[in-house]
Amino acid sequence: MDYFAHPAISNSKLGWFKKSPAHFKYFQDNRVQDSEAFLFGGASHCILFEPEKFTKEFYVIDESKRPEPGSSFGNRKNKEWKSEIYQAYSHKKIITKETHEEISVMMEAMQKHSFVQELIKDCKFEQEVFWIDPVTKLECKKKVDGECSTHRIDYKTTDDADPIPWQKKAWKYDYYRQAGFYDLSEPKEFYFIVQEKKPPYGISIHRATNDVMDFGKNEAMLLLRNIESCIKYNQWPGYESDIFKPGATERELNYFDFDLPMWVRQTM
Repeated sequence: MDYFAHPAISNSKLGWFKKSPAHFKYFQDNRVQDSEAFLFGGASHCILFEPEKFTKEFYVIDESKRPEPGSSFGNRKNKEWKSEIYQAYSHKKIITKETHEEISVMMEAMQKHSFVQELIKDCKFEQEVFWIDPVTKLECKKKVDGECSTHRIDYKTTDDADPIPWQKKAWKYDYYRQAGFYDLSEPKEFYFIVQEKKPPYGISIHRATNDVMDFGKNEAMLLLRNIESCIKYNQWPGYESDIFKPGATERELNYFDFDLPMWVRQTM
């Protein structure tokens, strides 16, 4: 079975559940269409870690070869030309020639970065791992960008790899939980390799500390237990859930207090 179609619990699915059980249930039952950002990241990962698979999984469309190059894709001939290509290569992920060229230059910067090369040396790439959580008995899965005997790596593209802004973003998007969740099956050091998508394609590398790993693991285990409970009772609430307001009365679960934030109170 295709990894993404397999119903085992992944870190992404934990993120859906954290948003709400209803979101988890919907996305568990429905395949999510790839976004432009997802396609860019997927192509970058493939070229970096598994270049031999690129032509099997991706098709590069050269939009300059459209029938009416002086017109946009609102033009009927151009629109039909693009539609025919997407139909002919519907079994592949399609990216533009410009995107492919940009990613290729990014990979040159990665190849010149000595510590990146040290981290990826001896790694096995895009490893699919499945395991049974010993507490909830739920089947879990992860797809690791790179892993060797001592550590794991995860490669992320971004608009800004400046260490401080990126780490703020990492907390916003729960990257700490990814590191912790991956650690549940077998503990290892975890590094994020972060690269900007625009020149000069800056790179920063972030090692998850023990505190971050523990914090991520604790959240992952809590979410797994909550998923187990929802499965047991077949109840998938949205935002009206005691996950968001523990200890609230049944009526209080229906609303959230819209209160003054602390920064406003300090001005009063």
